[in-house]
Amino acid sequence: MPTQPLISKFNSSFTFPAVFMHYEKLLTNDNATMDDYANLLLTDPITSASILRRANSAMYSKNRTINTLTMAITVLGIRTITELLYQSIVEQITDVATLTKPEMIEFWENSLTISFLAKEIGQYIGVNDIEELFISGLLCQIGCLPILSLSPESYYMNHKSNNTFPWTRQQSITGFTVNELSYGLLDSWGIPPRITLPINHAHDGNVELNIHANILHAAWLLKLSYINPKAFSEDEIFSSSIFKKLKLSPSILKVLIASGVEDAEKSLPTFI
Repeated sequence: MPTQPLISKFNSSFTFPAVFMHYEKLLTNDNATMDDYANLLLTDPITSASILRRANSAMYSKNRTINTLTMAITVLGIRTITELLYQSIVEQITDVATLTKPEMIEFWENSLTISFLAKEIGQYIGVNDIEELFISGLLCQIGCLPILSLSPESYYMNHKSNNTFPWTRQQSITGFTVNELSYGLLDSWGIPPRITLPINHAHDGNVELNIHANILHAAWLLKLSYINPKAFSEDEIFSSSIFKKLKLSPSILKVLIASGVEDAEKSLPTFI
């Protein structure tokens, strides 16, 4: 099953928010002010409302009430607002996907767990552009949505497996992985390569290729060991060569899992 028909059909029912492209341009403007960001986001009421709602979540508010976008930008900073913008966009994408509530919950749990685990790993080993790593993790499962919307039987056949890595099974059955479909979708929407390339190469296994890609792969392995320890034991996962290359010991990995999962749970959208 080639990816392009799925991408074209899904895009026929979804229009990517225009505010995103303007926001990306603003990020490259060293003279942009907080008001510039706030005024831009206010041009999209759906996006701005979603960002404010997330800014007041347990993960980000720190027991403060954030009433305006300007206040959110001032308190949280542009990097965190960028993370929230992408979470808002993912929320809008899921709105057009015909998911059951269990599917919606699983999608958000997977996406947020991978993104926060990737962020934890990146912070620990000291990589640059942590917010971009977080966003790549958040978006790497976006390819699940057209499959669930347009071919759910294919999703459950190629994604649900007990003791085979999901990407291996996906490739053998459909000829592509969810990550590759995610990359195609994101590329069609104009998401920058700095975000999309790590997604496309996450399971290549070449640590020299792209450090963000390898961190995404490591985050995926940690997620599997957490949600399905019978099939993917800690001993098996922690002995993977990727963790040796990233110089992450089993004791450190346990700490990173605990912290990443906790942050992901705090960030789950209230509507699910």
